[in-house]
Amino acid sequence: LRERLALAKVREVQDRANKRAEIVRSKQDKEALLKGKMAQIADFRRAGAAQAEAQRARDKAAREAKEAEERKRRDDAALKLEVAREALRAEGKAAERKLAQELRSIKIKNQFLGKDREAVEAKKFESLEKGAQRESTTLQTSAQAEAAKQRDIQLRE
Repeated sequence: LRERLALAKVREVQDRANKRAEIVRSKQDKEALLKGKMAQIADFRRAGAAQAEAQRARDKAAREAKEAEERKRRDDAALKLEVAREALRAEGKAAERKLAQELRSIKIKNQFLGKDREAVEAKKFESLEKGAQRESTTLQTSAQAEAAKQRDIQLRE
């Protein structure tokens, strides 16, 4: 009985030692599993952070590209506007020069018309003088003819 009791105690001690070893092994397995999970989570976090950083870099590059495109569009629009303004200024100056040329041309025409008017009036006056002279000559000739007739009649009488 003592032997059995000693064997049972040894078995019990061994069972406790086995149980303790199993508990320690179980705890070590859990610890290893938790460390693996923590490492995996840390890897996921690092990967997520790297992806987020890459996404931020892509977003920043896209935003900068969009801003550059917008600046280019604004610069092109400003350049186009400046070209249009220059064209309008040139058209205005050309129209101004054309109007000035037309004004000079009209002044010259008016001067010629004024001279022509004077010439027409001079011709008219000359024509009137010639007409009056012809009339006076005609009157004088008819008066002389009448006077000659009267003299002839007086001489005959």
